[in-house]
Amino acid sequence: MSPAILTEDILFHVVSHLSATHSRSARRTLVRLARVHSTFKKPALAVLWRSLPSAEALEHLLCAIGIAQEDPQNDHHGLTHLSLNGTLETHRSGWERFQEYSVLVREITLDPFFVPAQHPLGFGFSSFDPEDTFWGHLTSTFGITSILPCLKVVTLRSSDSVRFSTFNPDTLRFLNPSIRGFNVDVASVSPEGRWKFAQFFATCFSSVEDLDVIALNTLVPVLDFESLPQLHSRLRRLTVLSIQSDELSHLASLQNLEYLSIGMARRDERPPDLPIKLLQLRNLTLSSYQSSGLSAFLANVDVPQLQSFSGSMSQSRQNPKEVYEELSNVLRLLVAKCPALISFSWATDRWVRNDDRSGAGALQLAELVAPLLSVRTIRNFSASFRPYMISYTPSDFRAFAQAWPELETLELRIVTDENEADENEADENEADGNEADENAYADFESLVSFAHHCPRLRRLHIPTFKFDHAADTTATVRPPVSHWLQSLYVETVVLSAKQPEDEASESFLRLMQEVFPEADIDFGF
Repeated sequence: MSPAILTEDILFHVVSHLSATHSRSARRTLVRLARVHSTFKKPALAVLWRSLPSAEALEHLLCAIGIAQEDPQNDHHGLTHLSLNGTLETHRSGWERFQEYSVLVREITLDPFFVPAQHPLGFGFSSFDPEDTFWGHLTSTFGITSILPCLKVVTLRSSDSVRFSTFNPDTLRFLNPSIRGFNVDVASVSPEGRWKFAQFFATCFSSVEDLDVIALNTLVPVLDFESLPQLHSRLRRLTVLSIQSDELSHLASLQNLEYLSIGMARRDERPPDLPIKLLQLRNLTLSSYQSSGLSAFLANVDVPQLQSFSGSMSQSRQNPKEVYEELSNVLRLLVAKCPALISFSWATDRWVRNDDRSGAGALQLAELVAPLLSVRTIRNFSASFRPYMISYTPSDFRAFAQAWPELETLELRIVTDENEADENEADENEADGNEADENAYADFESLVSFAHHCPRLRRLHIPTFKFDHAADTTATVRPPVSHWLQSLYVETVVLSAKQPEDEASESFLRLMQEVFPEADIDFGF
């Protein structure tokens, strides 16, 4: 193909590799605009090339401009089936064309692993020369050190187990000092491959400098916390799935850290060795396998600027009493130590099994979060619990409205595992779906009053709404002006009397649209 190929033709050949499936429709629209309207071409290209879901778009671009061609014979390593094409002069002019697009790339996702083609399961694979790959040949031919010179964020992702895989040396060729965000998302690593996995990512980290963002979605310890403050002193956001308590002290030296998401390691029950100060931290997401792990962390860490806290307990067996006690301790510590708090979230692991339900009944939601009701600045509240742990009634919504007049988001969820969901569905079918838990519901009057007292409310998610068609549709309680709620989601609308579902659905939707004319409304029966 001629190196002087038009931009439209490049778009035609490469567009299917520019985006993931979920965003392809929007990107196709951009491509059509770029091909039809020349004045729109440059901004459209900048959007299309800004974030690549893989290196395929780059490979197809190289083929489109004549630098490379598909080579079915070049599969002895199981890597990219491309080979260089044309003369050196063709390569030079084509490379200039390639650079027009490569400088637009700011983010890319790469799979750092591959299964050698001659060994489908990877057994017996011998070492090979890392230069003997397509990208190795390309970089040596042009004498370049950076394929994507303006790259800012790289994500290394593999959804498959890396047990039978080996590491792709071409991954390192895309890393350069311009990168500011480094993400690792690897589903699983076999025990025998953990050491090689850690070594490979240590090499990757040595290729990037002074990162702003590190997000490691893997349980393999690939980060050296002791050297972290020296190598990445400007780090603002850090996400790691597992950290030992004795590694926490190194975080205090990260003077710019604003976002921290960590999971306390299993079988590590010790609190931090010394009081730790994270003076610039604004957002903290914390999970623990220990019943008192969250409160132990907060008791030993000072976060005076904290604005958002998200906590979760991830034990395989949960006792309601322990959850109540830990949540109460966490809230008291947050209220005492975090005067700037505006967002709170509490998550219950949906995969918990064999819960111990003895010795504790369901608590009223407002009673359970009572310490937080004294914080008038709360704008976002989210909580999920097992169905037998909490109850909520209109009185809880009144308490929230009085305590948090600036509230913008309220999300309540009841979390069940698959077995409980099946049991609940059977119970509902037996009861004809017309009976609600008398201790877990909202009604029309409480919802309208709640919204009226929280004029900034934009998102509302509630598990159960008790709908009395006759009373609610004729109720005189209405807000004085329409509310600007943007999203209303009700998991289950329970009818107070037998009524055809389609008729009830229409009545409920009409009523909610009258009160919340700007909201996207979603609900189920």
